[in-house]
Amino acid sequence: MKAQTFAIGGIACLMLLAGCGEIYQPIVKDTVMIKKINQVMPEKKQEYPGTLSEETVKNLSVDAVKRFFHPHISSEDLSLEVNALDLEQVKRMLYRISGDTNTDPVAQNEAYLNAIPNGIYRVIMSNRDTPYIEYIVMVNAKDGDILEINSYAGYESDPDKGGSQPGKHELISIARQFLNQLSDVNPDDLEPREQPILGNQVYGSILFQNKETKNIQYVLTLHLSTREVVGFSKDIMSVFLAPVP
Repeated sequence: MKAQTFAIGGIACLMLLAGCGEIYQPIVKDTVMIKKINQVMPEKKQEYPGTLSEETVKNLSVDAVKRFFHPHISSEDLSLEVNALDLEQVKRMLYRISGDTNTDPVAQNEAYLNAIPNGIYRVIMSNRDTPYIEYIVMVNAKDGDILEINSYAGYESDPDKGGSQPGKHELISIARQFLNQLSDVNPDDLEPREQPILGNQVYGSILFQNKETKNIQYVLTLHLSTREVVGFSKDIMSVFLAPVP
């Protein structure tokens, strides 16, 4: 299984780790925006009561990738790396992306933060035979809830110049079909946020908000040429993709 590298705008987990919201270049393992990932991770892992084991998190991550993106993938094909972000790190990143606003992002996202008292695990899945990342999965360290998956497997970095680009309504329809696969969401409770599709010529991201609260709840990323969903973020991870007001 050969991985392809690409540039994609606004992947939340990498924004969280690198503190950058710009479109980034092809990703080689352990490298983000020319920074080593381990430079922004804690030197020592902290243990919290009720936190899932790394082995459990690895299994949950592989199972989630199988379910949503790659049914035939095997852990034997992958090199798995697990890192942890504690709750305080997530809060600091919220302040970092919020800029100079009058709204406290921690208070604004209190419900999402309360759901991750032990922080988040980040699982990097790399092909054993190449240095390139295939998937990144973000997992709630307390209960194993999958907060984000982004696929880097088998997608070219250049747009398909010969194919037509889907319109916004088509992308929303594709995204809604994907939402129907998720067991923890009622698509009827969500609506696409009224704004242009985020992304570039290769990828587009659609933000879905709760109809009542208007809070961003899901962000789905689609490959425009293949018209496939290649990633999703939810709850606290979706916040990192929402444009700062």
